[in-house]
Amino acid sequence: MSELFQKFLQLVDGDKMPGSLYCILCHRHVSKAEFSKEKLCICDSCRKEMNCYLPGSSIEGTKEIPFFLAAAPYQGRLRAAFQRYKFMDQWAYREIFTELMIRQLSEVTKELCLDLVVAVPLSEQRMRERGFNQAAELAHPFAEEVKISWSDRALFRIRHTKRQSSLPAALRIHNVKNAFLADATVVHGKRILLVDDILTRGATMDSCARALKKAGAAEVIGAVLFRTEPREWKFSFVRRFRD
Repeated sequence: MSELFQKFLQLVDGDKMPGSLYCILCHRHVSKAEFSKEKLCICDSCRKEMNCYLPGSSIEGTKEIPFFLAAAPYQGRLRAAFQRYKFMDQWAYREIFTELMIRQLSEVTKELCLDLVVAVPLSEQRMRERGFNQAAELAHPFAEEVKISWSDRALFRIRHTKRQSSLPAALRIHNVKNAFLADATVVHGKRILLVDDILTRGATMDSCARALKKAGAAEVIGAVLFRTEPREWKFSFVRRFRD
């Protein structure tokens, strides 16, 4: 087992699990045949639970974004691990989440004929508090994997906002309204993949997409590591958007 996965298991439960391969989510022993050549060691049972929809399908979108791609539901061990990474500076998880997003979304993304990958930006205050932008940490390596240009100068957050997770649904749209500004010299005429970590109602990404389109972006597609409340989302096949 790689040193990275050993660190992951220690972070989750504090246990050392030497020897053969273990699922990074449930810690069940995984045979080499089941593990195959995937970089993420996930057993068949957890993979079925994680994939509430098949790779290649999507979540119907918001007003400004026709559909979102999402790697996994925001629940269980993945949720707990991501909260440790995002709020407790446990950096060993970063490569795990990057690989998860690549494994789930890279192939379908390559078929969408996109021009540019852009991350949802943080305000300067939030960057000082957290020290990193988790969306950018996902977007940059993902762009390299799918061979699409990446820019951290395309979109800016021009005012600090309250955390969306701290607000009721009715206030989230107002909280991020006119909070973003896009650079027309970077995004004009481009089909953009907008990346964030978690999709709940889509208010933040919708506001970002509105700014990108105002600057002349041709289209904006969403891609997230996690999505919440899967029972409330409508699912559809991405192929309908390629035709």
